[in-house]
Amino acid sequence: RPPAFRGTAWKVWLVVGDCFLIGMAPVLVHMSKNTAGKFTYSPIAINFLVELAKTIFALVTLVMYGCGRPGPPTYGNVTTFLRDADHNKLLAIPGALYAVNNYLKFAMQLFFKPTTAKMLSNLKIIVIAVLMKSMMNRRFSIFQWEALFLLVAGITVNQLSSCSSSSSSTANSTSDGDTINFFSILYTLGSITVPALASVYNEFALKKHMETSVLVQNFFLYFYGMCFNAAGLLLAILAGAV
Repeated sequence: RPPAFRGTAWKVWLVVGDCFLIGMAPVLVHMSKNTAGKFTYSPIAINFLVELAKTIFALVTLVMYGCGRPGPPTYGNVTTFLRDADHNKLLAIPGALYAVNNYLKFAMQLFFKPTTAKMLSNLKIIVIAVLMKSMMNRRFSIFQWEALFLLVAGITVNQLSSCSSSSSSTANSTSDGDTINFFSILYTLGSITVPALASVYNEFALKKHMETSVLVQNFFLYFYGMCFNAAGLLLAILAGAV
């Protein structure tokens, strides 16, 4: 890496920037809703554009820093591209799961406030820990388990306060309200399990081919995500949802 991208200051900037952007995402999505609390645009189209931008960014990094191996680069030869695509085909699974999860992030905003949606989605950390311990034999310290317990406790307190404040307005719920509650639970379960499966499988796929440049792996992860979002956008157009 260049000297500018090394050292403690760079690591601190990455952590702070990551926390800021992740925290701003649900707030910006909430602000994009109309007065009726709906989206005037297609979330699938937005996700496709995001994955397209990420794919272009990954391609630029490949051009700048290379693939870390001799021979024609991935972007410069069709045969090399197809070979690398087949070599990284395992990344298609987390790419598909991330595509579903990105849609669920928008769907959650239809039922919850940004803070509640973000806290509920953080439950995926527990599922990730369980999956990594059971499937990849990952060990966690007592402090890490305590941190997970505190996370669950914080989310529980947040949800209990939300339920108590809205109990009067939901006492006479209709069948439409029951349907909304059903979908809110379904989207919540999806936002917990889908990204957890994607994260664990993504780590498995990345470490299965440690000899492959991480820049190439990132490119194909974003590329597969873009393809799945494009397929979902096409289906939505054909169904008349866009």
